[in-house]
Amino acid sequence: HPLLGGRVDSALHDNTTIWQSNINPDSIAWLEDHRAAGTIVFPAAGWVEMAMSIAESIALAAPIRIENLKILQPLFFTDDPSVIIQSVVEKGESGKAKIQFFSKPQESADSTWTLQACADLSPAKNDDLAELDSIDQSDLISMTRDEFYSRAAAAGAQYGPTFRGIREIHSNGEHAMVSVS
Repeated sequence: HPLLGGRVDSALHDNTTIWQSNINPDSIAWLEDHRAAGTIVFPAAGWVEMAMSIAESIALAAPIRIENLKILQPLFFTDDPSVIIQSVVEKGESGKAKIQFFSKPQESADSTWTLQACADLSPAKNDDLAELDSIDQSDLISMTRDEFYSRAAAAGAQYGPTFRGIREIHSNGEHAMVSVS
C-alpha cells in the first residue's frame, strides 16, 4: 500500500511488524485537498485506510472493526513537507492487534519520533450492524452535505474535491450515520 511503504518484521518481538514510508504532498497529490487553517494536514481517513490495509496484510479475519482510533497529534506538512511514517503493529490474541503510527521529518535524521495516532483492530462482531438498527431514528438530527462543508470551512477546515464525499449526516450526539459517495 502506498501509504504504508515497506514491511519489516521486528527483530526484537515475534508479534510485531513495522511498515515505513516516506510521504509528502508531491508524491501523494490528494493531500493538497485536505487543509486546516491553510496548512496541509494528513486526514483521519488516511489512518483508517492504513489500518484496514494492515489488517489485511497481517491476515486478521475479515470483516474487521477499528476501535479507539485516536489522533493524538495532527500530522501537518509545513516547511519540510517530506515525512517518514512508521506503522508499528503488535498482534495480540483472539485476532486482535494494536497499531501505532509515528512520524518524523525526513530531512532531520536526529529528530525524535512523534506518536501521531493509534487504534485497536479486532474481528467485527455479528451484532455490530444490529446496534445501528437499534438507534432511534426519531432522535437523529440531519445535516446536508452543504451544511457540513460550510460548518467545516467556518471551523478552518478546507476540503478539496477529493475530500467531498459526504452526502448526508444523521446524528443523535452519541452515534452518527454518514452517507458517503
